[in-house]
Amino acid sequence: MHRGINQGRSLATGLALFLVFPVAMVLAGTIFPLRNAVHAPLSIAAFTLAVVAVFLIGLGLRQDTRWRAFASYSFVTGVILVGLLLLTIATGQGVLAAWVGLLQRLFIAPLFLWIEGWPSGFS
Repeated sequence: MHRGINQGRSLATGLALFLVFPVAMVLAGTIFPLRNAVHAPLSIAAFTLAVVAVFLIGLGLRQDTRWRAFASYSFVTGVILVGLLLLTIATGQGVLAAWVGLLQRLFIAPLFLWIEGWPSGFS
């Protein structure tokens, strides 16, 4: 993707941030498991980086006429991710804490669908 799109600072930054997301998720799932004090802040930071990356990549895609449709899709996905992230953070404590795992998976779903959209004819 990086080689096939007109280069720009926001696109490069977004792609770099997006590469941090899976590393942070692996760390949160293996080195810092659920009961570890680092798990929640690391997960929130990883999810936040993914949201910022989606918006930055979308901003970068607007510069390339071949990718403008996917840029719009990126912004819509980013808004959905912000809402799901805020909902996940809000339910992390109290009576709704049992639902936080489901909300985390719901957060991942549009992110994975967004990733899947890259090769599916948006170019």
